[in-house]
Amino acid sequence: MRHCEWPFYRFFYRKTHWFLFGSGRADRWGKQLELSELEFNRLRWRSRRGMLELDLLLLPFFDEVFSELESGEQQAFIKLLEQDDPDLLEWFSRKGESDDPALAALVEKILDRVQP
Repeated sequence: MRHCEWPFYRFFYRKTHWFLFGSGRADRWGKQLELSELEFNRLRWRSRRGMLELDLLLLPFFDEVFSELESGEQQAFIKLLEQDDPDLLEWFSRKGESDDPALAALVEKILDRVQP
């Protein structure tokens, strides 16, 4: 029975993987970055910051919106994850703004999604 269940699981997993990453068609058109499953999982893990305020903003955005972003916005999100937590908290609380216009625009997009 275990042997029968495993192929179904792999098929379902591949189907879900294809649905999330889109079989590469969008990558060839230049709209999205081409990420392997491992890179995608690492980015999701990096979206977990350890501060509840940041986790509530970054994780849902990554899960629901990241795969639909264009490549420039995806690169900006990756760059955003490289920033320090105090800077991110300052930007998301609108007490300060990033010097990089792409990061500032992405912060606003994330906040607009939460506070329409």
